[in-house]
Order: sequence, then structure tokens, then C-alpha cells
Amino acid sequence: MRHRQGKIRVGLKYCGGCRAGYDRVEMVGTIRERLADKVEFVSADSEDAQMILIVSGCSSACTRLEDVKGRPLHYVTSPEEAERWVAGIL
Repeated sequence: MRHRQGKIRVGLKYCGGCRAGYDRVEMVGTIRERLADKVEFVSADSEDAQMILIVSGCSSACTRLEDVKGRPLHYVTSPEEAERWVAGIL
């Protein structure tokens, strides 16, 4: 599932942040740095995204995408879930 440059293209989508219990943007920045040689984040609506990561600020995970075209969809609702997702990529 690697892009031609050897990186996985991950479509990134944030929730609206209405009840965010942690700094979602900061967390994604840390993930970007940690996975810089493995992941390229692109817009969630990018047709060449190989998977979609939805970063929600709370456990309701109410953000939805209408059309992911069969791509894997991963919800992160806490820093702990983000760590599990990162571990899966590594």
C-alpha cells in the first residue's frame, strides 16, 4: 500500500473541534514528524489517498465522510488511539 515514493498517502480530516479534549493539530504535527519517512498526509478528498485518518477531539467521533471509495477509514479520538495508529504504521 505504498505510493510510488515509498510513502503511504493518508487523507487527513479533522472534526469541527466543538468538544476537543486535546490539541488535535499539535498531535498531528507530532505524528507528521515521527512518520515523515513513511507517510504523506494529503486532503481527505484526495483521490490518491490510500487510507483516511479522521482526527476527532472526543469519543463521539461524529465526523463522517460521504465517499471514501473503499479505502480504509481510521478514527482517532484520543492521543492513545493516535499512538496505536502510529504503531500500526511503523
